Amino acid sequence: MQSMNRVSMKGILSLAVILLLLTILSDKSAKAAYAAPIYNKLVSSEIMPKLMSARIRALSEQSAMVSAMMVRSQNDTQVKKEIEDDNSAVSARRSPLDDGKLSLGDRGSIVSSMQERLKALNYYPFQVDGIYGSRTKEAVKRFQAVNGLSVDGIIGGKTRTALLSDDAQSAAVGVQHETAASVSGDNKSKTQTVKQTDENKHAESSSLSALVDYAKNFLGSPYAWGGTSPGGFDCSGYVQYVFAHFGYDLPRTTARLWAAGSAVDSLAPGDLVFYETYQSGPSHVGIYIGGASFIHASSSHGVEITNMSQAYWSSRYLGAKSVFQ
Repeated sequence: MQSMNRVSMKGILSLAVILLLLTILSDKSAKAAYAAPIYNKLVSSEIMPKLMSARIRALSEQSAMVSAMMVRSQNDTQVKKEIEDDNSAVSARRSPLDDGKLSLGDRGSIVSSMQERLKALNYYPFQVDGIYGSRTKEAVKRFQAVNGLSVDGIIGGKTRTALLSDDAQSAAVGVQHETAASVSGDNKSKTQTVKQTDENKHAESSSLSALVDYAKNFLGSPYAWGGTSPGGFDCSGYVQYVFAHFGYDLPRTTARLWAAGSAVDSLAPGDLVFYETYQSGPSHVGIYIGGASFIHASSSHGVEITNMSQAYWSSRYLGAKSVFQ
């Protein structure tokens, strides 16, 4: 309590001194006589340092407040800019066919319609979901290759026109399949099996020719145990890579390819040929390209074309399988 009274008395005294000083200074005649002594007394006393300290503290608080307001203003400006940038990005986001093309990442009903068309032509065996993902892209590339278009996996004007055309060539996914047809008459009902051709020979030939041509693009690629890319293939990795380009998801190993394929009586381009090399059973695989030759990734020369009549290979031949049936 005494401390508070002391502070109050000092405050009152300070005000009184200041008023006195102002009064004296207003009188020009008394300025010279009284101003200097009083000023010196104030400076030498405890009052002036405390007044100065209080003033400095007030100025410091004001400065901190101004700085905080400036930072807040800058933050508000940055947030506003980020919101504007986000809005601009949303506005600029490309929607399907804005540029006349459909490509990876597009979505919507137009993508669904393209998937349905690809599915009808046997290029897209998956569920229609309206998402232009990697499967749709590979199906488009396969369609483009079979139909003599530039292969880029993008549905542009030419690809879209060809895809919707009545002359669009289907994928060769099989030679024949059987359907059951029910025939009725005179209170009798019987079921007959009807052989129905999936693809015409021209479409099948074009598809297989495109596959063989694509496989030849990698001639000279090095061999790598377990390799699955042009930087290095093993035999089954090479086969899987080539067929994946046309939308086929084949097993990874030679043994599984042998188990998954369907036996064929006569060889045709695109069939898989199997050999027994470093171990019993199917241990090497290649792609038959016609002319008694096959293309494969050999451990000694990488991707190459070999004649099946060579003694080494003819003595180790196991048989051929097709993945198209």
